[in-house]
Amino acid sequence: VCYLHYLKLEDVIGTREKSGSSNHFSNLKSPMSLLYLFLSFLLFACSLLSKGIAVSLPIVLFLFDYFYRRKTTVKSILVKIPFIALSLIIGIITLHLKKDIGMMDLTNEFTFSDRIFIACYAVIFYIFHWMIPVNLSFFHHYPVKTGSLLPVEYYFSAALILLLIWLLIKAGKRGKIENGREKYIVFSALFFLTNIVLLNQLI
Repeated sequence: VCYLHYLKLEDVIGTREKSGSSNHFSNLKSPMSLLYLFLSFLLFACSLLSKGIAVSLPIVLFLFDYFYRRKTTVKSILVKIPFIALSLIIGIITLHLKKDIGMMDLTNEFTFSDRIFIACYAVIFYIFHWMIPVNLSFFHHYPVKTGSLLPVEYYFSAALILLLIWLLIKAGKRGKIENGREKYIVFSALFFLTNIVLLNQLI
């Protein structure tokens, strides 16, 4: 469902297409596999040049290894190193550019703990508007603080996030994540969070 999400369609759809190619270059024994690897890297580079949020792809590749229960080997890590290196380079450049134009100058108004609550609210915001698409906007303002406090819904969102994490951990302790439906829930939750974490202004 998140692949066709109307809130951030361009962010997740590109990751979905490229992450699917991980099946092709997980085994580098044929020239065709190397070709898939090269084409995947080339398309990933194009994606980074058009949308910086694509830096999350290497994490998504590891998530697919988990989902398909692939063993972590030296080869499986080596094929991801070019993607990780390019993500780090583009990520560092993007951070410096944002600092230069003042996009990350939030420290005067919001503390790091404030940004954690804002990030929690953003996650709940996405989930809520996925189910109930009302009052959507291209631009959403940061909250107005009352004294040193954020609006109450931001603290409530953090409590909901903790509850969701507790439910996932509880499901894991029942031993059902590896083969049961909880595995799909964990993968979907991590996939969703991976692709929006860079939008939450924690960094």
